[in-house]
Amino acid sequence: MLERFNKYWIGPSLAILTALSTYYFNVTKTQLEVQQKQLENVRFSLETELKRKDFENQQRFKLYDMLIASLEEKNIRKQRALVSLIDVVLADDSTLRNNFRDILLLGTSSDSVKRTITDIKNEEKQFFTATAQASEQNLSSFQIIVCRTEENGKESQIYAQKVFNELLTVYGKEKLSTAMLPQSINLQPAYKISANEIRYSSENENEAKRIKGILDMKKTLPLEPVRLRQVNQLSLIHISEPTRRRGIS
Repeated sequence: MLERFNKYWIGPSLAILTALSTYYFNVTKTQLEVQQKQLENVRFSLETELKRKDFENQQRFKLYDMLIASLEEKNIRKQRALVSLIDVVLADDSTLRNNFRDILLLGTSSDSVKRTITDIKNEEKQFFTATAQASEQNLSSFQIIVCRTEENGKESQIYAQKVFNELLTVYGKEKLSTAMLPQSINLQPAYKISANEIRYSSENENEAKRIKGILDMKKTLPLEPVRLRQVNQLSLIHISEPTRRRGIS
């Protein structure tokens, strides 16, 4: 009886054990391959970020060297160019940007360079003050700020006023305010406004859609429709009215 059991059972048992061991090996191999791929992805992301930061630091050191050289050389032309270059290179670092501006402001002998830097600082202060005041006026509800971009000048101002007047009849003065968005702020990652746009937080989505419907129906901005963009960092509804070659964007 035992011999017959061994004869008919041992073979299948070995086959089952072999199959199980093969399956376990394949699963383990797949898991290791997945982990290896994840490791490679993490390493690649980290290396990319380090290279990006290294590149940014190199650019900042170059900018600093250019700044110091322009002051030592008393080169007013270079100093004027650096005013704009500082905003571009340091768009995502307000602390460093202001430090560079202060060095240029204190080191230059040019009244025009000093005046330009002072004007930029004042414009930024006015923008942030306007948005803060609008927020404080009605903390329990939304507030609409009609923004126009500095770089598009009077044409942008004309369209922004049209938007303001159209919404004034619906929302009233207590809900509305206006602000000029300085180019130095618009270069920053949180802004980068280049089109007619309503920026809103999630709780204001319905009002944002309502405003878009009003402006589209009235054809307040006829050359390009207003687009919607939900953002996390803003609790207000922003209407941007920059312009392109055709008229607006």
